[in-house]
Amino acid sequence: MPGQETGSGSYLVKMKNGHINKEIIYPDPTGEEEEEDKKIVKNCERIDKLLSSAEVATTIIDRTKTEYRKLAKHKKLNGRNINHVILALYYYVLRKEKIAKSFRDIADMFRSVNEKQIRKAFNGIKRDVVDYDDEEELISMEQNYINLYFEKDKSKYDTKELSFKIIKNINNNAVLEGKSPTTVAGLSLVLSYKLRNDNSDDFKNFFTTFATKGTLKRAFEQIKNNLEKVVPNDYMKKIDELKLSMDNFFK
Repeated sequence: MPGQETGSGSYLVKMKNGHINKEIIYPDPTGEEEEEDKKIVKNCERIDKLLSSAEVATTIIDRTKTEYRKLAKHKKLNGRNINHVILALYYYVLRKEKIAKSFRDIADMFRSVNEKQIRKAFNGIKRDVVDYDDEEELISMEQNYINLYFEKDKSKYDTKELSFKIIKNINNNAVLEGKSPTTVAGLSLVLSYKLRNDNSDDFKNFFTTFATKGTLKRAFEQIKNNLEKVVPNDYMKKIDELKLSMDNFFK
């Protein structure tokens, strides 16, 4: 049934259990909602233009727009650089799709921004877009790389389990936010080997399986002063020894 105008707004006429009910809809006197909707449409067009310029797949662009709409509906983004927010959401969508790209990879795709700007934007919106299930998916991704690495070697069970604990701590404390899952997995394995005083020849395989030595060194430098958030409780007494061992390893 059609609605009618009232003195203070309009109402919809609905049928419920054979009875007519009126649902009054009050207009937004400030017009702010309409302005916000226009801004969302405009920024979705901006997402299209920005991501299309790097030949991003249409499905990923559409999912980025969906995440932007969800975010913009309940969070004021005034004062934030919209391009930084878009690329932070793009990173988040890739993560959900299990596509391994770091902040640095994305910055290389879009020369107008840098890695720090994307990281800052992501940290600013993370609480509003990332839920527990997403974090578990990311951890599973990194653990999967570890499982594949040890697929033919069952003798390193304790080292593997220790690396899983390190991965969980790294993600829960967001100390390597934006690094690719292969980098996090590789560094976690190096740390677990060092904590267990295992100096086997396995290390030479890390740099072909996970990341280059330079990449892992940069990742370690990022967490070096936060090792108490990374190292499991059972190994806390070995942090100073670990720092020295890792510094020697990366020389």
